[in-house]
Amino acid sequence: GRFAYYDMGPQKNPCGYPVIRTNERVEMRFPAFRTEASKARQKKRAGKQADSVYLQSALLHRDEQEEGPPRPVGSFGISCAVQVAKDIQKFRWDWLREQMSGRHVQTCQLFCGQEGDFSPCHYDPQDNLFGQVRGSKRVLLFHPRHLASLYPWPVNHPQDR
Repeated sequence: GRFAYYDMGPQKNPCGYPVIRTNERVEMRFPAFRTEASKARQKKRAGKQADSVYLQSALLHRDEQEEGPPRPVGSFGISCAVQVAKDIQKFRWDWLREQMSGRHVQTCQLFCGQEGDFSPCHYDPQDNLFGQVRGSKRVLLFHPRHLASLYPWPVNHPQDR
């Protein structure tokens, strides 16, 4: 399963680049994601073709003009992931801000993928702190001076990031 990022908003493709979607966005709650991921894993282990599922969800966010750590988004910490939210509240945001040269964290997102899935070369506009819960993941980082050689999509392409 190859995860591909798309921004299909009209302002993001003013040049009209043709885009062949290789995945679709489906809104679902975390228990439904776990069920779909489990079904896909069972099919793959049985040697059958299965769709991959990939979860991306904003947990915390703060606007640039706001002070302090990011706040919960939606029902995070209220009706779902209550213990995770409590653990995040104990996090040393002051330490992280110091490590980020005084900048505040803007968004905290959760990404969950499946064994064998991958993301192609891309640029993340947000700072990232990576934590692996189970298994292993290979991450290849490039120094910013190599950006011109790595640019995978033209400017104003829906997958430009």
